[in-house]
Amino acid sequence: MKDIFLSIFKTTEERLKNPFIGTFIISFIVYNWKPLSVFFLSSQKIEQRITFISNNYTDILNLLIYPLVTSVIYIVLLPYLMWLFESLVFKSYKERNQNLYKNKLIDINGKKSVAESEIELENLKANYKEMADLNSQLQLYKDQVVTKDLDIKALEDKIHDFTQLTNNLESKIQEKDKSINNLYIQLEDSEIKTKNYYDEYENTPENTVRDFVNNLHLINKADKNESNTFFIDRFIALGLLQVVKDEKTRKEYIQITDKGLFYIKRAFSSRII
Repeated sequence: MKDIFLSIFKTTEERLKNPFIGTFIISFIVYNWKPLSVFFLSSQKIEQRITFISNNYTDILNLLIYPLVTSVIYIVLLPYLMWLFESLVFKSYKERNQNLYKNKLIDINGKKSVAESEIELENLKANYKEMADLNSQLQLYKDQVVTKDLDIKALEDKIHDFTQLTNNLESKIQEKDKSINNLYIQLEDSEIKTKNYYDEYENTPENTVRDFVNNLHLINKADKNESNTFFIDRFIALGLLQVVKDEKTRKEYIQITDKGLFYIKRAFSSRII
């Protein structure tokens, strides 16, 4: 007996899970809630309730047609309506996402501009530091010259008191003057050399400078193939590299010249690599 009830219950449950049957039952309840209320909630006898319902609520439209039409609409037409609504909503969702992506792109471009400005600021700071170092070195030379002048003045004052040491003092003064002249000559040579390097760098194609900096790892490489030899000979001819012989081992090796170091420094500061 228990198995029979379980079988009936299981069969009924499967029927109720059917979309059409479930929808029809709900629609039937909606359209016929009054006779159902009378049948289940009325205090009259069951025979009276049945008679009352038979006399007042036997319209075929409410009992069958309306629930059936509603179920068909729900099962057949509603999915198409949902598809239409989802299509309309998808378009707005797509446009909203595009606006969101545009806002993110604007934010990214803004951050990129800030990063580029920060890099430019760091480069300016580096250039200012380089100029400050050069000015400090020049000021050091000037201070040395002033010191030498003070020494000379002190020696000249002593000449008046020690005439017997005039010749020695004049010799020392000449040596001091020569040292000062040498300092001026070295400073002028350094400035001329730097200007010449700068002029040559400006007249050198960017591709040549880029090749030189990017292939520095080929210098003194153990496997001297044709490519390495061509690179070294090319930049030796340009004065960027030079061959140096080690006095102890008597072996030759490649060294970057002052001009080459200037090119490397300018290439990094100009950001052409």
